[in-house]
Amino acid sequence: MQDKTTARVHGSVIETGHEAPARVIVLGPTGPKQFVVVPGGTVIGRAFPSDVIVDDPSVSKQHIRVWLGEDKTVRFADLGSTNGTILNGLTVSSGTFGVGDALRIGSIQLQRQPTTGARAAPGLLAFDAFALRFAEEERAHRETAQPFSILVVEGRATTPLDEWAPLVLACIGAKDRASLLREDAIVALLSEKRRSEARSIASAIANGDGGLRVGVATYPENGRAVSALVQHALAAPEGEPNAQGRSSASSPPPAGVIRGRSTEKLWALVERAAPSAVPVLITGESGTGKEVVARALHDRSPRRERPLRAVNCGAIPPNLVESTLFGAERGAFTGADRVLKGLFEQAHGGTLFLDEIGELSLSAQASLLRVLETGRVTRIGGDRELSVDVRVVSATHRLLERRCDEGAFRWDLYYRLNGLEVEIPALRERLDELEPLALQFLAAVSDDSPARPRAIAPSALEALRRYEWPGNVRELRHCIQRAALVANSSTIIEEDLTDRVRRARQSARPAGAEASPPAIEGEGLRKALERHEHKLITDALAQCDGNTAAAAALLKIPVRTLTHKMTALGIKK
Repeated sequence: MQDKTTARVHGSVIETGHEAPARVIVLGPTGPKQFVVVPGGTVIGRAFPSDVIVDDPSVSKQHIRVWLGEDKTVRFADLGSTNGTILNGLTVSSGTFGVGDALRIGSIQLQRQPTTGARAAPGLLAFDAFALRFAEEERAHRETAQPFSILVVEGRATTPLDEWAPLVLACIGAKDRASLLREDAIVALLSEKRRSEARSIASAIANGDGGLRVGVATYPENGRAVSALVQHALAAPEGEPNAQGRSSASSPPPAGVIRGRSTEKLWALVERAAPSAVPVLITGESGTGKEVVARALHDRSPRRERPLRAVNCGAIPPNLVESTLFGAERGAFTGADRVLKGLFEQAHGGTLFLDEIGELSLSAQASLLRVLETGRVTRIGGDRELSVDVRVVSATHRLLERRCDEGAFRWDLYYRLNGLEVEIPALRERLDELEPLALQFLAAVSDDSPARPRAIAPSALEALRRYEWPGNVRELRHCIQRAALVANSSTIIEEDLTDRVRRARQSARPAGAEASPPAIEGEGLRKALERHEHKLITDALAQCDGNTAAAAALLKIPVRTLTHKMTALGIKK
């Protein structure tokens, strides 16, 4: 028979009955706070007279009330807060708070704790004790930025937790600690373990019981707060049960990447391509995240414990391209006072990422092709061939086939590099990812300075959605960083955004409206097309503040084509 349980709220002792009480954890900036849910309700806010005070600028003075309904469900109501209440990604005014629901007020996460099952799994910490252990671990690693990891293990609804919890406790280390996250999930803190070690443990757990889903998140790569790491691990598990009941590797996207509907196929392709050594060509506009995809291919490959080297081919001085890639012997040229290892040697056994591959000169292309075909390099000024085992991942924002037609890129090298093409859509084609990305960038700024804003107003989000984003994800990150610096409150508003973004909203056509075709006006087709082309280019340049690279990306044409057309049409910046 269970003991009666009591809770103290504002000095009053309230009997909650013979059943285990419903509890809520508030993951605030100064550490977790736990309270028992009572019929009269508990108010959470930034200041007195709130019952649970959270010192965070994104939380209103009295933000939300949480109470126990007559049907024993936990209910909540927003109290007219500034930044709103988010339940499972949706802004709501009230609702029920179930075990496993993601409830957020401002930037603060609330977690509903299970009322049963804890006694069935000895060795598990209470979640508040677990959160305190996490805070201690985070403080110890904050200055050194050394990683540690967490695991989230989710069981089957039909299998009691006490049947698989011992497996989890047996697989983690003696210094590691675990807690009940939900009635069907356990979270484990893996002290001083990097991602590769955590993934090995996750694989052992998933393969030990084919019905378990195991997710991994690593500090600080995937977040700095326990709530952020738990959400990351839950979003994309490392192992999922397959048709045979065993675990298949399925890693989440890396930090800074949101898996949206439009990129689901892209990440599935990355997962399939990662284990092989086939060369990959990543295409997409500038700023879409080509290097992020390249790193994901490396991190999910058997080469992940070996080096990943990256270079922007367009940024290497022409006279240093070959020595940068292939190395140079001492005395090979002026200033070569020692042996220089090239990037192929440095990446031996691992991956070499060649960004903006279309910028290489024809002579460098010939040398690169030879290395790719023979697997051997010769340093500049040397006569000895060195064997290298490197997987090459290349990327370009140019249309390489067009460059080949123009004679600026070798067809044989193009075919050698393009073992598999991965195309990244522009940000304007995946607007479902815009808000999560913006909030992720804002959280990164707020981690560095707690005084920074932690929320984005709906009107500002609407302005962000209407903008075309010629600079893609990179431009969005810079936009959010700037807005966080100039904002005067805990929420980014539309006035904090750049003039360019606000102008795009003001000039945007109503939804569904189409641009009218240019009138011929008796001038003939050729003149009408030139006039329309002139207007499109000048509008793009105006929207991009005269930046030709950004305007070319917006118009989806190469920069060289844009500058040629500007000259032909008499357009000046």
